[in-house]
Amino acid sequence: MNESGRDPFFIHSLHRSGSTYLFNALRRVTLDGQPRYTCFQEPIHELVLDARHNPDVLLTVKGSGSFQQLRHPQLEKPYFQELHDIHSAWKDVISPEIIYSGYFATAAGGATSAYLRSIIEAAPSRPIIQECRTPLRIAFLKEQLGGSHVFLWRNPWDQWWSLKATDYFDTAHQLILNAPTPPRVISALRDYIGFELCEGLSIHEQFLFYGLRRPSAESSYLTYFTLYMLSMLEAGRVADFSINIDQLSSNSDYREKILEKFESHRIQGMDFSDCHVAQAPYDKRDAAFFEPLERRVVQWLKEAGQETEKIVQVQRLREENAPLSGSRPKTSRFPAEIWRLRDVLIRTENREAAALRELNGKVAAQQAELTRLDQRNREIESVKGQLEASLAEERSAKGAQQALLAEERSARNELEDRLAAEREARLQLGARLAHLGERAAILKEEVQQLTVQIAAFQNSTSWRVTAPIRGLVDSFRAVGRVPKANIKLVMRHGLLWLRRRPRTTTAVQRVVRLVPPLERRLLGFARANSGLVAVDTGWKLEPDPVVLGAWRKRLRAGR
Repeated sequence: MNESGRDPFFIHSLHRSGSTYLFNALRRVTLDGQPRYTCFQEPIHELVLDARHNPDVLLTVKGSGSFQQLRHPQLEKPYFQELHDIHSAWKDVISPEIIYSGYFATAAGGATSAYLRSIIEAAPSRPIIQECRTPLRIAFLKEQLGGSHVFLWRNPWDQWWSLKATDYFDTAHQLILNAPTPPRVISALRDYIGFELCEGLSIHEQFLFYGLRRPSAESSYLTYFTLYMLSMLEAGRVADFSINIDQLSSNSDYREKILEKFESHRIQGMDFSDCHVAQAPYDKRDAAFFEPLERRVVQWLKEAGQETEKIVQVQRLREENAPLSGSRPKTSRFPAEIWRLRDVLIRTENREAAALRELNGKVAAQQAELTRLDQRNREIESVKGQLEASLAEERSAKGAQQALLAEERSARNELEDRLAAEREARLQLGARLAHLGERAAILKEEVQQLTVQIAAFQNSTSWRVTAPIRGLVDSFRAVGRVPKANIKLVMRHGLLWLRRRPRTTTAVQRVVRLVPPLERRLLGFARANSGLVAVDTGWKLEPDPVVLGAWRKRLRAGR
C-alpha cells in the first residue's frame, strides 16, 4: 500500500492516553483548504459494529455531552464522521469477534486485517487510524497491512485515575480479560483476582454482565497495569516510535523531536502547541497503593517468560518520561486534600465492588435456588407425568379387566343359555326315549307276532313246495357273482335237473310265464343247449335245501 504515499499510519494506545487529542491534531491538518489526511478514530469500537446496518448512528457521537465529562477536546465534526462517509466499504466486512475477541491478535486476525484493509482502500486521502484496542496487535497488523505504527502512552498513575471518569473503561477491561487465547500473564491475573468468565454472550450482554461485577480498586489497577506493561513491551519491540503525552504536553524540545519523527513518516503540518494533559501530584501514600501491585505484575511477567532486560527498559522509559515535578500543581494543602479524595474514592470503589459482589452472590444464590426449585419442579412434573401415565395404564388395565369381565359375563350367560337349552333338549330327549321305549315295546310285540306267523308260514305246505324255487333264485344270485362260464354251467345243470322232474318243470313254467322276458331267454338257452350235456359226477342235485346249499358252495369255489 505504498502507491502515491497512501500507506496507512496507525496510532495505537490504551484508553485515556490522549488519543482523541492526537486524532484531532491530525484531522485538522489541511492542504489547499481540504483535509490532508483521512483520520479514523476507533474503527474497532462496538458502536461501529452496531452502525453497520444504520450508519447514522455514527453521527450521534459528537464533541459535547459525555465528551466534556471525559475532557475530550472540542471536535468540529462527529467522532466517527470519516467512517460514516465510507460506510458502504466496510459494513459487510466488520464482525463482532474483531472488537474484543481478537484483542490478543491470535484470534480473529484475518477478519481484523480484512476489515481495516477495506477502510484503508476506501479512504479519499492518506489514512490515519487511531485505535485503543490494538496495542497488542501492532506486530500482526504491521505484518499484514504494512504502514507506520506509533504507540501513544502516558504515566500509569494519572492514566488509571483518568479511567475512573466513567465505569465504561473498567467494564471494557473485563471484556478484554474475557477474550480467548490470552497470554500467560493474563491467565495469572485472572486466577489472582478470581475473574469470572462468560462465554457465548454478545458484546452488549458481556457489558451488562460485567457492569454488575465491578472490580475492586486493587483488581482494577492490576488489570490496567498488566495491559499497560504488555502494550509497552509490544511497542518497544515493533512500533516505529512511541509518543509520551505527558512530555508532549510539557516539553517543547520533546514536541520538536516528535514532529521530526512524524515528518520522517511523511506526516506534516502538525501543531502540538495546545497539547495539555492533566498531571496530578503524588506522594508516598499513593506509592503505597500502586507500587506493591506493580511489583506483582512484574513478577507475573517474569514468570510468564518475559525478558527481564525488556521489563527494565520499560521501567526506565517510564522514569525518564515521568512528568516534571514543576509541571504538577502544588499548594500547601493540595497534596493532602487530593490524597484524602483519592483514599475516599478507592475505599468507595472497594465498597461498591464488595457490595456488588455480595449482591451478585445473593443473586447467584437466588438463581441457584430458582434453578434448584425449577429442577425440583421439573422432577415433580416428571413424577406427576409418571403417575399420570401409571394412572392411565391402570385405567386402561381396569378397562381391559372390565371388558374381560363383560366377556366372561357374556360367556357365562351364553353357557347358562346353552345349559338351559341342553336341559330342555334332555327333557325332550327323555320324552322321546320314553316314546321310543313305548314304540319299541309295541314293535317287539309285533315282531313276536310276525315270528310266530313266519314260523307257521315256514311249516306250511306251500313254503316247502316252493323251497326248490327259492334255492334256484339263490343260485341265480350266487351265479351273478361268478364268471359267465359258471353261469352257463349252472343253467345247463338246472335244465337237466328239471327234465328229470316233470312236475317241478310244470310249476317252474307257470312261474316263468309271469315274466315274459325271462321266459324267452330261458327257452332260447334251452334250445341252444338241447344236445347231450356232460354231467359232472360230483354234482348231486336234490330238492332238499341243505343239499342245494352245498351245491351252491361248490359253484362259488369254481367247480
